[in-house]
Amino acid sequence: MIFQSPLEHHIENVLMFCHKAGLQAKQISDASTLWVNYARALENLQGRKIDGQYQAVNLIVGPHEASAFCRMLSSDALSLLDDRNQDQVISQTCDPHAREKADLLLAAMECLGALSRQHKHLFDLLITDIFLMPSQEARGGSTSSAIGVIWANPKTSYRVPDIVEFLVHELTHHALFIDEHRYGHYDYSVILDQETWAQSALLKTPRPLDKVIHSIIVATEIILFREQCLGHPAAPLVHPPTAKICAQVSQSVESVENQIAALLRQGVTPVSPRVRDLLNQVRDIVTSDRIKKFLRRKPRSMKRSTFQPRARVFANLPAVATILLVIVHQSLVASSAYFLTQTISRYQQDQPYATPLVLYFLSMILPFVPGCVSFITTQHWINAVHRKFCLSMAQAVYGKLEAYRSPDRKAAFDSAISRNAFSTISSYISLAHDFLSLALNSLLSIIVIGVILPAEIALGYVISLVLSGGLVACLSRLVKPLSIDVEQRYSNYGGTLHKAWDNMVLGNSYNSRLWRKEFDANSNAYYAATQRLSVYKQLGNIAIAFASLIPTAYLVYELLVRQGPEAGIIAAIIVNLTRIFHILNSLSALVYEWVEWTSATARLRYLFGFLSPISHDGLPRAPIGTMTINDEPVTDYQTVCDALSERRCGRLTIRGDNGAGKSTLLLAIKQAFPEQTYLLPAAYTQLCWEATHSNLSTGQRARALIEELLTQDAGIQYLLLDEWDANLDQENRRLIDQMLKVISKERVVVEVRH
Repeated sequence: MIFQSPLEHHIENVLMFCHKAGLQAKQISDASTLWVNYARALENLQGRKIDGQYQAVNLIVGPHEASAFCRMLSSDALSLLDDRNQDQVISQTCDPHAREKADLLLAAMECLGALSRQHKHLFDLLITDIFLMPSQEARGGSTSSAIGVIWANPKTSYRVPDIVEFLVHELTHHALFIDEHRYGHYDYSVILDQETWAQSALLKTPRPLDKVIHSIIVATEIILFREQCLGHPAAPLVHPPTAKICAQVSQSVESVENQIAALLRQGVTPVSPRVRDLLNQVRDIVTSDRIKKFLRRKPRSMKRSTFQPRARVFANLPAVATILLVIVHQSLVASSAYFLTQTISRYQQDQPYATPLVLYFLSMILPFVPGCVSFITTQHWINAVHRKFCLSMAQAVYGKLEAYRSPDRKAAFDSAISRNAFSTISSYISLAHDFLSLALNSLLSIIVIGVILPAEIALGYVISLVLSGGLVACLSRLVKPLSIDVEQRYSNYGGTLHKAWDNMVLGNSYNSRLWRKEFDANSNAYYAATQRLSVYKQLGNIAIAFASLIPTAYLVYELLVRQGPEAGIIAAIIVNLTRIFHILNSLSALVYEWVEWTSATARLRYLFGFLSPISHDGLPRAPIGTMTINDEPVTDYQTVCDALSERRCGRLTIRGDNGAGKSTLLLAIKQAFPEQTYLLPAAYTQLCWEATHSNLSTGQRARALIEELLTQDAGIQYLLLDEWDANLDQENRRLIDQMLKVISKERVVVEVRH
């Protein structure tokens, strides 16, 4: 409702909501404090404990925890009208795609903030929990009996913009719930009668007036959000096309107003003046000139540039500042040829030439300022993109337990994020800066020279440009696959180099010999690929140099020697001859930069490929060897997860053959209860901790880590430990065993032991 009521109005609604719950508004000083009071008000109203904090929506993926929220949606105490049988729509089964859907929701929430700060601010304030549960009939919903809670069940085929629309849809419902608490929208004793129902704006079926008015407000908000933020989709997946929504909203408003008018004639007032105001506002919006203007034009596709690699690189303030500085720099440089020619011309004609001479000096001196500053902003640009990419790359693998079992994927990830990312991004942005500088230098200079010199000079440049462009097109087809091959081979090579320390520092000749063998294979492949790429590039540069210089050189020779122009023109040409060939050399460099940029773009796409969803076959569903839990045989992982969902404490010990799937079972448990579990793997030295444990022994460190974990994260219900007793002495093993006995009285401890 941001586009229908200002954000300040919604904040006032929340303040009134807190006041009605017995909380004092004078104690609220900022958004965070407002959220705390809002959460307390929800607890008083709904009788539920809210675990979370401001700007951190609680995303519930585990089926056991989600089922508690599901029960909240089974009855609507405020509306009294569950005309869609919501309690029967949501399935209580486990959703195998829950984590993938959760990732889409996280991406959509981030995108919502990028598209509309006000919507994101209201979303952070009103929405406390989103739970995922499957359904064959619906893709999500909200109810007034569970304000702050959204049920989500998006299709995995949905795009991020589609889910952004879903979030705006549900946010609008919750804003209306709060608004109703303040104003009292409906007389429920009247709208219980099905004779008073009207046509919904989205479902196009008769529904109770409260549901229909909700659909009208929601549909209008979607129209405005598309118009202002997202763009109007040609093929939307969540809501109908904008033109269709506008028509359905108009029909729905007319249906509601007819029902209200009929009831008023009977002396009955079904809705409050606030609702009438909202309906009048909707009518004004859908009949406004800007909406009519849209309906007359062809729908365009959703704005997807936010999600493309190049948009991720260029859509930031340092990039804009750099581009503007380069434009200023090259404009000043190009003007120097004009002022120099004017100075010589006036001198030959015995006219005052001091002014163009001073301007020539300024055009040679001043460009250093924007030129140098542009390199400073370029570095800031590189740093900003690299930081955002690293965070996005880390988030892309969060909770991807299937990928955890892939050492090859981990090696490629480590190489990309720790070594390749900065060099690739830095190379791409530096090339963008240099390419823009050269392009503007050539373009602006040839425009100036075309004005002050004969047209044959400009013609020669155009011929050189066409020839060079053709060569670039041919060369790019060869360079692009070679560049990708180099990047992939470097990733493999980097993974080998990453192993150097472990395989060499111990002095084990067997391991060092195998590492050297792997090093030779991957290094030779990488160096051969780079050499092959270099040969193709330089052969292309030689061809481009000839193509750029020969046509203009021939035309200048013809102009000066064969045609014999006037002395003034000859002087102007000779004075600018160095400049002309500098431009032609810049053309060669420009084409070279374009080839390099093509190569860098290929490397960038490879790098940003790590942000794409990870393809996998999923975790195994059963062990491949003998395995027991507390001496009971394990036949499939789902049975174990189902049994764990009923436990609140206890200690379970997994034993089995090597390679049977004991660690995989821990991953399956983590996947089933992602927000309630903590998994401590056998190799945990790279995990980040609050305290420093470098001076502790292995056993002391293990005890300190478990203590820190349970102290800092009280929400852990399942503690999963993979071979915690490996390489421990008897005393430390005994101490940790006692610690786990105490922990298991309040939590579930699942441990893999030999």
